[in-house]
This record gives sequence, C-alpha cells and structure tokens, in this order.
Amino acid sequence: MNLFPSKPLVSSRHPAVRLVTIVITLLLIVSFGMLRLGDWLTPADPLPEHLDLIVTFAGEQYRVNYSRELMLKYPDAHWFLSDYKNGYSRLLEKNRFDMKRVSVVDTCSNTLAEVRAAAGWIADSIPPEQIPASGSRRPYTIGLISSPYHMRRIDLMAHRYLSSPDLRYVLLPVPLGKYRWEKKTFRYWWRNEFITSITISEFVKIGYFLLTGYL
Repeated sequence: MNLFPSKPLVSSRHPAVRLVTIVITLLLIVSFGMLRLGDWLTPADPLPEHLDLIVTFAGEQYRVNYSRELMLKYPDAHWFLSDYKNGYSRLLEKNRFDMKRVSVVDTCSNTLAEVRAAAGWIADSIPPEQIPASGSRRPYTIGLISSPYHMRRIDLMAHRYLSSPDLRYVLLPVPLGKYRWEKKTFRYWWRNEFITSITISEFVKIGYFLLTGYL
C-alpha cells in the first residue's frame, strides 16, 4: 500500500498559490520602487568641461539665477531661455547682462513644447560647421537646467528630441542647497507634504507622457 500521496496537499503549482505569490512579489516590487521614486526623479550629471548651449526651462527664478551663474562659468556658451512674457529676460537686461548671448522664447506652454523649441532652435540657428560630423570631434554639448524634481521627465523628452551622435545633453538641475533641500529630502519624499505633492505630480506626468507623448 502506498503510504504517501502522489501529490502534496498544498503545492506551489496550485493556481491559488501561484496567484498569491505573484501578487506578493508585485507588491514588493512596487513598494520598493515607490521608496526609490524620489531618487529616480532627480537625476543629475556632473558639470562638463565645456557647454555650447544652456537651455533653461521656465518657472522659478532659481533656474534663471543658476543658469546665469553657468553662463559666467562658460563664457562661450549661448543661453536658450524659456521665459513667460519675457519677465526674467527683462530683469537680465536691466542688470546689464549681455543679451547677445541669450535667445528668449515665450511661446511654450509646457515642458514638451520647450524641448521641441530647443531642438528647433538648434536646427535653425547653429551653423552646420559648428555641429561636428559624427566622430570627428566632441559633440555639441547642451546643459538642461530646471528644478531637481523636473529632471527625469526632461530626460525622457530630451532623449526623444535631442538624441544624436553629434549632440550631447547633460542634466544640470539647480543644486538642492539653493532650495535648502538635501539628498534625503527626496529620498524620503513622503515625509514632507510639499515634496510628496510634487513627487506624485511628476510621476503622474511622466506616466502620461510615456502613454501619449504629448505632455
């Protein structure tokens, strides 16, 4: 007589067990991903040795002030400034900044429009001889300036519209310290009501862009 059943009473192959295992695994993955969401949203590259173009996304004055610092650091760079109703550009002019180094666009209503406008400006305004042929010399380097939490969405959009062997973009968010933030501010994004709000907002906007491409 066979004293042992041919199949165990509870098998990992049972559909219900497999379903529970999958659900638990997915919940763990999602939970871990949400814990790292703040870090993922705030990528940053080191300052390069050279910048040809600085692209500043419209919004806070922190972005304009930091871009101005970079323009002084990179005297050969040109500045593409997205500016609602030319408000910040008028302040720059009033403070005697060399506006010959600045191109202002005030027609963009969202981030994707700004990325497209920058790509169009590069295509229309940069002489072909200034953009190297593939592999001949260093690529035309573009610094993208915005708030730290904005950079992942900008990166995704720039990858679509500014990716070329002859173009290189770097993510240069306004330093956290200028907002009196620290790395842990976004690492523990759920601890601060404002940071929680902008983190969730960016996550939703990224999802919408990935689904539609029109944010």
